[in-house]
Amino acid sequence: MKKSYIYFQPEYVSKFQCDGQACNAHCCRNWNIDIDKKTYKKYSAIKPKSNAREITKKIKFDNKVQKYRVILNEKLSCPFLTEDNWCSIQRTYGEDFLSNICTTYPRVVSQVGDFFERTLTLSCPVAANLILRPTEPMAFEQIELSEIAHRKSCKENMLNIKDQSFSECIINIQYAVISILQERNLTIDQRLIIVGYFFDQLEELLNADKMSEVETLAKIFSSEDFLKTQALDLVNSIDFNIREYIELMINILEKLYGDNEALKFDARDYIIVVIQMLEIKTDKNNTASITELVNTYKKYSSEREKFLERHSTLFENYLVQEFFAGMYPCHVEGSIKHNYGVFLITYKVLELMAVARSVMAKRLAKSAGIEQLAKEEETKDLIKLISWFSVKIDHSKNYMNPISEWLKDREDIIKIMRALLEK
Repeated sequence: MKKSYIYFQPEYVSKFQCDGQACNAHCCRNWNIDIDKKTYKKYSAIKPKSNAREITKKIKFDNKVQKYRVILNEKLSCPFLTEDNWCSIQRTYGEDFLSNICTTYPRVVSQVGDFFERTLTLSCPVAANLILRPTEPMAFEQIELSEIAHRKSCKENMLNIKDQSFSECIINIQYAVISILQERNLTIDQRLIIVGYFFDQLEELLNADKMSEVETLAKIFSSEDFLKTQALDLVNSIDFNIREYIELMINILEKLYGDNEALKFDARDYIIVVIQMLEIKTDKNNTASITELVNTYKKYSSEREKFLERHSTLFENYLVQEFFAGMYPCHVEGSIKHNYGVFLITYKVLELMAVARSVMAKRLAKSAGIEQLAKEEETKDLIKLISWFSVKIDHSKNYMNPISEWLKDREDIIKIMRALLEK
């Protein structure tokens, strides 16, 4: 009997088709392109030998990472990329000659117990549009893959949850959180508040070794009754304070970008608009007046609400995607609440940059005599920001480390939640 494998994935995965012309071969430029040993041997065995040498001379073994890597050309592009954004190796020798990473990207596969989860990464512009633009809630499906298809899809980005008892709970946890994140009678912040309390109670069960009660908890939090009644009590327990929000976000941005000149430079276009929106001015001690920042932020609170409402389905899709693809609550080593903190702060950094870009774009448009920006242009800019941010957190594995390390020393994740979210 032929073996098959169960995959759980968003329906968009089946719809994805790589199109280098649509995204200008985004994944073939400016990134390290690894070549696995098996593929390198296949290239080395190509006949005639001159053809093999023509390929292998453009690949080197990087002793630092112990991997073969493509040598990018002077334009920082893959040397095998044709002028019409096709892979010359695939065109000449067929898809079987693609390396593991080129075959699988932007697909990400995670193993959970006896089944697998597959998604796409938002760092791919084609995938980002496929994931973020739909206005209907993200739908999921279960499929079976043959052993051959399974081997092809499982070459990179494997996250194996080794604790069998916990892995059996993951699907219930994911279903509950995705149901909460897709509850459209609530604002995005309100949904994140409920997720925070769910994670808080989930950790209590795990610490008390009550794994058997996780499924019941998940069913309660994802039920329609709960989300329309008791969930509102949790939301109303939040007493949002703008001053605490500003202090915490400035602290987070400082930890993320303050001491890292490379990250600060890379994010300059997105950090600058935050500085401009908040009108951050520092004194001789390089500190800013929190009171002034609070007063400035208050001026834009209404604009922020309208912006988030205009793009609520896009932000919902982003959060569902980030939660599922990031394998929360197992994304980083640490507690359940620690994982929630990373998830929440990642979103809040992105949201602040997005709101700031919208505010500043409107200010520039107004000065040019344009009263209203087209929503489509705003959407394109937002997707571009999310795609850029996803490249940072997906492909620079240490990007969020300063935040993750800072959270490890804090027990007050719920307090952080209350400082960042509005009821």
